[in-house]
Amino acid sequence: MATWIAVNGAEFLKSINLTGFPLIIMYIIFTAFLGFLITSGSAKWALEAPVFVPMFMQLGIHPGFTQVAYRVADSSIATVTPLNPYFVVILSFLNKYDKKAGVGTLISLMIPYTVSFLTTWIVLVAFFYITGLPVGPGVTRELK
Repeated sequence: MATWIAVNGAEFLKSINLTGFPLIIMYIIFTAFLGFLITSGSAKWALEAPVFVPMFMQLGIHPGFTQVAYRVADSSIATVTPLNPYFVVILSFLNKYDKKAGVGTLISLMIPYTVSFLTTWIVLVAFFYITGLPVGPGVTRELK
């Protein structure tokens, strides 16, 4: 099933001319929103990797760069995900200083940080994508 989705997804993305950095941005946003439903990073990657890695490889994007985009989204959104196992720990620390604080208070306090982290990481990914600098040993934006 994953292979079929990857092949047909790549063909569809080529047909609508959605490739390159705009595709990376869309993938980061998709993964960030998926973080609200699946909080485990390894479980989310286990679901996404069999589809997105081969799909992006067909579009010329290196698998390592796909992993970078995944990590940007996954790490940025974790603090505002109520299903995060550490959310209760963070909330208990917040209650130490503000007895009336609840889930809404914590999320509203963390949203500016989440948005700034996500924005900063996207700018950094854009820098690496535009300049063509490797993001790891032998990992460039495009397959060679």
